[in-house]
Amino acid sequence: MTKFKLAFLASAVLMATNVQANWQGNFLLGVSAGGAWHNNDDFFNVSFTEPDAFATFAVNDDGDDSHFIWGFLAGYQGRCDNWLAGLEVNVDWRGSDDDDVNFALQNSLILTPIVGTVHRDRDPVIGITGRLGYNVLPCLMPYIRLGIDYSQREYELTAVQTAGIIGPAGSFGVNSDNSKWGFVGGAGLEWFMPMIAGLSLRAEWDFHTRNHDDDTAVITIAGTESVVGISGLAQRHEQSARASLVYNF
Repeated sequence: MTKFKLAFLASAVLMATNVQANWQGNFLLGVSAGGAWHNNDDFFNVSFTEPDAFATFAVNDDGDDSHFIWGFLAGYQGRCDNWLAGLEVNVDWRGSDDDDVNFALQNSLILTPIVGTVHRDRDPVIGITGRLGYNVLPCLMPYIRLGIDYSQREYELTAVQTAGIIGPAGSFGVNSDNSKWGFVGGAGLEWFMPMIAGLSLRAEWDFHTRNHDDDTAVITIAGTESVVGISGLAQRHEQSARASLVYNF
């Protein structure tokens, strides 16, 4: 039994040594560009309420949003035979990080018009993901990606009430910030360029579950009981498709 245990231990050590000898790692750095699509990311509702008049007037903007994205990535990966496993960090900017939507509301009963602007600001998206791939050809590798990402979104609401029958003129503003983590899952293809050592091209699609909570900013206009509010729909699922140019050190 002792000889069997020694033989088994020696075989395990030999196998581990062989795997370690076949395992090769490298750092990588790359740039990427593509597009992203949001599900109802830009929904908002602005309402003007005058309790004395028992009336509420609202403006809604609801629709899918798509825009250009670009960024960079860095990471470390290892290879063993045809398998690849790695960990990467990416930072992406959206082409519509800042945008404004103007609105105008008026209670016809009391002639107190309110005009304003909704300003939306999205910070860069930061992701930490793992990648697992398998070489089906010497220069071609399909892979899957799993991980998490993070972003912050800010609503800024500015409203101006012009002079009406009730209430003075005035300008009012308020901000609402929202941060969120979410899961990322996707798949892609990587082509290792044989003519340039260390350089590769990727094509990838990802689904992001980052689902922002409702944002609400409320203004109570001095001198009246009027309230202007804004809320963003919580369903913010994102899809992205991108091409990346990567150098493997």
